Amino acid sequence: MAASLTILFASRRKKITVRDFEPLSIIGRGAFGEVRICRVKSTGDVVAMKKMKKSEMVFKNQVAHVKAEREVLVRAKNPWIVDLKYSFQDEKYLYLVMDFLPGGDLMTLLMRKDVLSEEESRFYIAETILAIETVHKVNYIHRDLKPDNILLDKHGHVKLTDFGLCKHAQIRSTRMADVNTSALSTNFNQLKSVLDKKLGYRRCRKLAYSTVGTPDYIAPEVFGQAGYDE
Repeated sequence: MAASLTILFASRRKKITVRDFEPLSIIGRGAFGEVRICRVKSTGDVVAMKKMKKSEMVFKNQVAHVKAEREVLVRAKNPWIVDLKYSFQDEKYLYLVMDFLPGGDLMTLLMRKDVLSEEESRFYIAETILAIETVHKVNYIHRDLKPDNILLDKHGHVKLTDFGLCKHAQIRSTRMADVNTSALSTNFNQLKSVLDKKLGYRRCRKLAYSTVGTPDYIAPEVFGQAGYDE
């Protein structure tokens, strides 16, 4: 377990330690650690550092979640996901260093404005959908979507964060012959017959069954116990 964490949190660019950052203020605390605003000493850049206690992660069986979060941040390099700058560790802690987004989060905006206009609602919902799509494209399900995890950059655009509960949406192979096509057209049935012979299978998602997320925002499908995908 310790070996896998060492490999996971090896620096992506160079050897870096917590001493390379000047702590400024704490902006959040959680079950496993804290998020702190820091300044990179060598460049002066302001970043957000997520600091997680290793012993707690192992004790509460959260190592897989940390690995998944880092994997999403590394793979989904795009304008809709908060940018991961560094990942590293020391004897006691794991660190994820990300962009600091001065616009705050959508929950703070909702509390300040109370009610968003129809135009504002369309804007934030549209950008959130585009952001979620990029997560699905790298085969992950966020599973903790809520206003607190939708951040705003200095221009007011959306960026998703907090992938600690995300799930890799695995692909499984299902034979085309097993697909129920009784309600589909004759043309599709003919196409299915050809594909069945040539390919013999189709690709689809394995379902997830874990009930996770923040209670006020959990999707109904997660509570249904029938399995869900993205």
